[in-house]
Amino acid sequence: MAIKEYRKGVCVQLAENFKTTEFDCNGKGCCSKTLIDEKLVEYLQTIRDHFGKPVKISSSYRCEIHNPKVGGVKLSLHLKGMAADITIEGVEPAEVAKYAESIGVKGIGLY
Repeated sequence: MAIKEYRKGVCVQLAENFKTTEFDCNGKGCCSKTLIDEKLVEYLQTIRDHFGKPVKISSSYRCEIHNPKVGGVKLSLHLKGMAADITIEGVEPAEVAKYAESIGVKGIGLY
């Protein structure tokens, strides 16, 4: 698995239920690329398949300009395309976190 670079705003299918644009930095006018860890996509697809419901990504890749504007830490995994803040409608975050941990996801935070 590797971290791949994509052009921000250009939609490429990554997995059955995920596209590159879902991982784009939410900052406006700050960057033109999106970094995405292939293992992250694999984990998210596994979570999606397990719960049988869409996984909404509220934040994934963050560029060096946008990350501090949203309170991101200096060495955030979001900067490397290795993190995603997600929700699943109708599923408690703790339940999602418990399942994610069971499949090997590291660095889980509940907000």
